[in-house]
Amino acid sequence: MIEVQNISAGYSKNLTIFENVSFSLTEGKILGIIGKNGCGKSTFLKSLLGLTPYRDGKVSLFGKDISNYSAEQISKLGLIGYLPQRERIFPNLSVYENLLIPCFGKKNLNRTDVDHVFDKEIFNDLFAFKKTSASYLSGGQSLLLALACLIIFDPPIFVLDEPSDGLDYHKKDKLVELLQYLRGLNKGIIMVEQNVNILQELNADILHVEGVQS
Repeated sequence: MIEVQNISAGYSKNLTIFENVSFSLTEGKILGIIGKNGCGKSTFLKSLLGLTPYRDGKVSLFGKDISNYSAEQISKLGLIGYLPQRERIFPNLSVYENLLIPCFGKKNLNRTDVDHVFDKEIFNDLFAFKKTSASYLSGGQSLLLALACLIIFDPPIFVLDEPSDGLDYHKKDKLVELLQYLRGLNKGIIMVEQNVNILQELNADILHVEGVQS
């Protein structure tokens, strides 16, 4: 699915964020990225999506070299769904309008696909807020809304930045169940996650990113 070979990134030649990171992700696998705060975990995810340039190395997506692709080109491939750490939803739209957005980015999606997302227990609570402005949602509810949009979009690869942040204990359990369900569908998942217990429950492979300054 994804193969990363020795990529490095930094704000300048004299300030390296991470260096020589490599991994491969195959179908039905979960890769958990851990490291200290500020070590470049989120930047690493963004580099896979073309949002942050990297200096060296190579990234391949389903056997195709995308090292020189822009973020727009990678997005148009429709192969990766991204859950950022911030700015995950459109607050000026209703909850249901947010859920409809994936229908504009992928053919053969319709309202039936959107409505099916409420069948998953982790998203049950969102149903009561269908007509509510997304700006009124709590942090945990906003995260679930963004995650529901990804489920509707249904990419083969999910890239998640702190998906458990803001969730209560019960919702974290449901998140684990959802990710296990996605793995059962042979989805590949790359996730930054500080809660090591969640990664252990998922039996995830671990990639430790260490920040480097030079």
